[in-house]
Amino acid sequence: MLEPQQRATFTEQLQPPTGFRLVQAIGTTFTLDLISALAVPLSFSASRLHDADDPVSTFAAISQAADAIDIFAQAGEITLGKHSDLVTYLEEPIHAVATPGGIFHPKVWMLEFARGGEHRFRLISSSRNLTGDRSWDIVVRLDGNPSLDGGSQEQNEPIQRLVRGLPELCIQPLDVARKQRILDFAERLGSVEWETSDDIRELAFHTLGIGEATPPKVSGNRALVISPFVTDDRMRELRASIRGETHLLSRGTSLDRLAPECFDEQLHVYDFDQAANLEAEDDHQLTGLHAKAIIVDQSRRSRIWLGSANATRAAWHDNVEFMVEFAASTPSYGVATTMAALGELKVLYDTAGGEAEPADEAARYAVDTALRRLATLAVISRVVAGAPHTQLVWVGEGLEDALRPARANGIEIEWRLLTDLGSTTTRLGEHEADATRFEGLDLTEITAFLVASATHPLLPGEQQSTIIPMRLLDDIADRKEATIARHLADPAAFIRLLTMLLQLSGLAAATDAAGSGAWREFGGGTASSTGLFEALVRALARGAQGLDDAQRIINFLRREPESTALPVGFEPLWNAVWDAHQQLRGRASDDE
Repeated sequence: MLEPQQRATFTEQLQPPTGFRLVQAIGTTFTLDLISALAVPLSFSASRLHDADDPVSTFAAISQAADAIDIFAQAGEITLGKHSDLVTYLEEPIHAVATPGGIFHPKVWMLEFARGGEHRFRLISSSRNLTGDRSWDIVVRLDGNPSLDGGSQEQNEPIQRLVRGLPELCIQPLDVARKQRILDFAERLGSVEWETSDDIRELAFHTLGIGEATPPKVSGNRALVISPFVTDDRMRELRASIRGETHLLSRGTSLDRLAPECFDEQLHVYDFDQAANLEAEDDHQLTGLHAKAIIVDQSRRSRIWLGSANATRAAWHDNVEFMVEFAASTPSYGVATTMAALGELKVLYDTAGGEAEPADEAARYAVDTALRRLATLAVISRVVAGAPHTQLVWVGEGLEDALRPARANGIEIEWRLLTDLGSTTTRLGEHEADATRFEGLDLTEITAFLVASATHPLLPGEQQSTIIPMRLLDDIADRKEATIARHLADPAAFIRLLTMLLQLSGLAAATDAAGSGAWREFGGGTASSTGLFEALVRALARGAQGLDDAQRIINFLRREPESTALPVGFEPLWNAVWDAHQQLRGRASDDE
């Protein structure tokens, strides 16, 4: 069981092996909050950067990793979390997706790291969404290396099928280069040999809902099902091939809604014991059940399925889901052993089932459904440059069809730009000539994220919202630099940012991260920093990406007459470095 402490425990699993850098990361989630997504790039540089609340650290990490990260989330289930203007840097890595049948529900990360010519891979399969949720979850982490003979292709086919299918599920088409990079990654994943402990006899993967996939057959002597949501039909399917008893750990509300005929002497049901909640390091409780697992004893061997699928028929027959399957010895991994490990986290639950769904819950489901339907629309925005700027927003097609069920339920919809709290409107244009206009925007308020908010007459005072990624036309080239420039109040902040950009390229010592020592000399206005000069020379020799990121920010700061972030005496040194960088880049192009 994973004991989540905010997001730290999970994001630590994303950290590269010592000495390795991130090559590619693909993550999938049902629900997503953008603030949690900001923590992902930090995890790939966690050996040098630790402060997720520091905008300079976050920007430095994102600028280095954004092109290597893609996160796919169910359309209509993307939210903000707490406010941060740095989420603008997530516009390219975040992709809203929808499926023809059920929902997009996998929670899996596929990662590739490199050190020189050596490559390593990692797969993290869990029941954890990319949010600030503090529930109890189960996570499987597998590390692997490329096979020399390509002998793992059949085993890895479900992983490849998931990755190849992701671009086709996107609401907004991916750009050609990003899509090709994802498809190339899928090919490399086919040859990975995954490391397992000696007591694991078999390893298999299951992608449901993409391509031709048959749910795995569950049969054996007795079973343990861990699932926060359960339905009568799926429990009947699961138990049909279980000869003995079944233990079901779920949420009390889910157990209460099972049909009375589901309960017999062979079914033992448990709720998650709220008294067993633990205190995290930051004094927030770890609470609630979100884990999903099926464990079935088969004589001396047990089979274990861990991943995203609840014990519902929709999960196993309609949704996109991902599960990892193991076979291992019953004494080590079987039902009795796992029940004992759960200990006081579970408590027997007394219910006869048959309870109806409360009206307010049905209303919330109607709102969720309405927002999810609206989020499947391909929304387009065009930037009209000016002083201030304007954004035109419209829907390519399908708006009226999407709104009709919501209106029938009395649901009212409002729209606004994520960056402008005062821009709320009740209409959205259906074509560019009739586009909704969001006016009076400064450069940092231009955004590719639209917010749709909904209210229901049975839920007075409640408002549910989702973020819809838009296709942004005629974007202004340096608007993202304007966002980070707001956080560079003085030369010390600028030098710290430059330090971090070089750190993440492996070109500066981590001890200099706070702008100490030689770096602080420049922050104080002295142009004689030997440490800075040496780091910049090393960056030149390696053609570091950090130089290009820094140049874009420096160019923006130069055009801002009120900015005082550039240190006195810095520009002559930087001009020399940048000129040399351009010459070396041109020479490399000629050599190619």
